[in-house]
This record gives sequence, structure tokens and C-alpha cells, in this order.
Amino acid sequence: MSLVRPVLTREAALAVCHKVIDWSTADGVTAELEHRAFGVTRVNRAHGHSATDRSTLNLTISVRFGAKATTRVSINQVDDATLKTAVAYAERTAKQTLGAPQLLSQPTINERPRPVAPTALWHEGSVDALLESRSAVLPAILDRVRAARLGSSIFVGASARAQCYVEKGGASVFGEETDTELTVTCWTPDFRGSGWGGQAARDWRALDAARVTEHAVDLTRRSMQTYALEPGRRTAILGPAAVAQLVRPMAYAFDAMSTIEHQRTPFSLPPHGSKLGLRVFDPRITMQSDPADVEGGYLPFFGDGYPLVPMTWVRGGVLENLAYAPGYGASRGKMPYAQVPYSVRLGGGTSTLEEMIANCKEGVYVNRFSGVTIKDDRTGVMSGTTRDGCFLVRNGVIDRAIRNFRFLESPWFVFNRIEMIGEPRRAALGYTPDGEAWPLPPIIVPPIMVRDFNFSALADAV
Repeated sequence: MSLVRPVLTREAALAVCHKVIDWSTADGVTAELEHRAFGVTRVNRAHGHSATDRSTLNLTISVRFGAKATTRVSINQVDDATLKTAVAYAERTAKQTLGAPQLLSQPTINERPRPVAPTALWHEGSVDALLESRSAVLPAILDRVRAARLGSSIFVGASARAQCYVEKGGASVFGEETDTELTVTCWTPDFRGSGWGGQAARDWRALDAARVTEHAVDLTRRSMQTYALEPGRRTAILGPAAVAQLVRPMAYAFDAMSTIEHQRTPFSLPPHGSKLGLRVFDPRITMQSDPADVEGGYLPFFGDGYPLVPMTWVRGGVLENLAYAPGYGASRGKMPYAQVPYSVRLGGGTSTLEEMIANCKEGVYVNRFSGVTIKDDRTGVMSGTTRDGCFLVRNGVIDRAIRNFRFLESPWFVFNRIEMIGEPRRAALGYTPDGEAWPLPPIIVPPIMVRDFNFSALADAV
């Protein structure tokens, strides 16, 4: 069955942008269009049910006459009458602006030697989930949770996005992507124990709802009775969801200007340098971003049509690259990149969670973290709580469920205390009520076992 496309096609999106270019008489004209559609279904406590479907379209028109400042106009309708009105308004305003001397020379699109590489991030199975089928998994999930006599909260989401950028006499680029996510949270009847499972994938058909549900149910059953364990520095076995919550906030540190000029990140090297070329993590750590990554790919351009190429940020524990914004990159002779990595794959090893547990004399298994915030930019110290599955590991087996902890730790320290590391996979990051914030950029990480993780206090989180 043919499904209605939720966002503009390549041909339709580029046609809109080219109309803007053709109808403007300005010296410099650009049109940037983004069309998003997403649908989320949520079930809370197995009773409340809500479904939200939203579509947003934004077209930004930028025009410039001579050395005058650029004027930008944004609209959310793309019929011919609206386009002509917006172009006319932008030109009229641009002619009235003052001159704008260039503080930093920026490369034009014709000076960018790397073409925008194609990606394969669009999946019809995810379009089907967005338009029709995403709620079909709910009955089986609810039946399994009810059979286990547990409460539950379920999230199912699917999204599609199309984006293009066209520049007068220069770039004409387009990209499209789909994404999906499924999470299940369960809790015990007394609300003292809980468990969580989740998966995310570009293709809806790659998700396994039964496996996600069983993982959440199993962790919840193991959490029926929890014990308080003294906080302190302990060996920690962190599942992929927990590692992802540590890696996601790290992106700010790869910004070159913040690192070099402002000396505000853990990659800064006082008084005026960076740690480029120095070992910053365990030699087993590699961090990469690649638009064509099957699990963690993303649109291969940003901002003013600048191409995003595969980038290795850390190789063998050594910091290899930082992200240079266009203006700052031009001033230092560097090709521009996104201000921070959009998506990250953290390379790992071959150990499994079962092997980590079997090799742990005493430690804490953490299913995931919640409420993670950065407390100190210069050291990367973060704080948060364990959630939905926290267990004492003793003599190679899970001994008992324990109360949740608050932690105070920096991944820059954690990734230098690794004992074992597993195979990376994409982690689910969950949904926030603000639809514009979902889906979050893909994070592909392995489970890890680390020594001396700082569990700083007990927490009331469940």
C-alpha cells in the first residue's frame, strides 16, 4: 500500500528554495527549508493514553545587497503568494540596513572542496510507523506487563525530516531522515522498584518490542525489595543507556573556540592551547562521527550548506580533532564543521555484560542514569542519579537490588579507569514533552566496567 509522504520530497523542497532564488534581485540570496513530522504515542500507568502528531515547516530567506547587512525572514507557508511577499519584504528591509564590515573572512560555498556525500537514512518502515502502525505494538506490551502485575509507562515514537539549502550561484543540497524509538518503564506495586528497557533505530523494523518489554519486566521483578548500600567509590558496570547519558553532554568540549580561546573545556591546555595530539582517554577509546553511519548517521551538511564529513575525534585515546565553527575555522585555516559533534560512536571491545558481571568481585550494575547535568565545564564533572535497575554485584553474580545513588563524576575521569569494554550499540535516550527536542541525536556506545566510580550519596529516585 502506498503511504502519504509526511514531509516534502527532494524535488518539492528544492523547487520551493529555487523559486526564492529566482524571484530575488539581491546580490546574495539563500533559502534554507526544514520540514519535520513526528508522531508519539504514550501510555501511562497502563490507563492514560495519548497520541500526538505534529508537522512543522520553516523556510528562512536571507538576502544581502552589496556590503549591507544580511536580512533574514522566516515563514511557515510556501505557496507562491507567501513566497513572493516574503522575498519582497526581505529585500525592502535589506536595502535599508547599514553596511556590515566582515570581521572574519568565511569561505564561500565555491571554496569548499568537499562535496556533500549522500546518506541512506530514510526508511519506509519508519514512515509506516509514523503514519499508521506505531501503536500496533502496544497491546502485546500491555498484556505482558499486566501478566507480571506491574505498572508501566510506554513511549513509542517515529519521525521524518527533510532539509535543504540553496544559495544563489552556489550550493544546492538536500537531505532526509527517519527515526524511531521505543521505551518501556515498569514499577512494582509499592513503587519502590522499577525497570527500564529501550531501543532506537532509523528503521522501525529493527526494533524488538518483546525484547524491550522483557528487559524492563525482568529488572523490575529483580527490584521487588531494595537494600541501602553505603555510597562511595566502587567498581561500576554501566549498561549502554547509562554510558550514553555520560557521553551525550560531552559534545560541548569538542568546540574549538571554547577549548582554545576560552579555555573552558577538559580538552583545554592552559594558558592558550588544547590537548590535540595528547592521550586523553584509555587507549581502547575511539570516538567518531559519520553521516553515513548505519545506526548513527545524520544529514551530511549544516548551517550554510557546509558539508559534514566523517570525523574521528579520538583515536586510541588520543584527541585528534576539534569542531571549528565557520568563522573561527576560517580565521585559523581550518575547514568548518558543526560547532559540536551531532552524533557520536564510541568504539569498544568484545566483552559482554555477562562477562563483566562474572569478572566483578564486588561492584554496582547501573541500567541507566537520569537527570544528568554538567557541574563544572573545565573538568566535565557531572551529577545525576541511577534509575530503573541498580544492583549489587558480588563474586561474579547479581546479589541483590539496591537503592539508587546520586553520582558526582566526570566521563573524562571514567574513561581513564576502564576495566572491561563491550560492543557498541545505539542507546535509546527517551522522550521529553517538548516535541522539538525529540528525537535526540544518535549515540552509539558500549557497556563498560570501570573502577572507582563516585557514587556520592543515596537517592530517593525510583
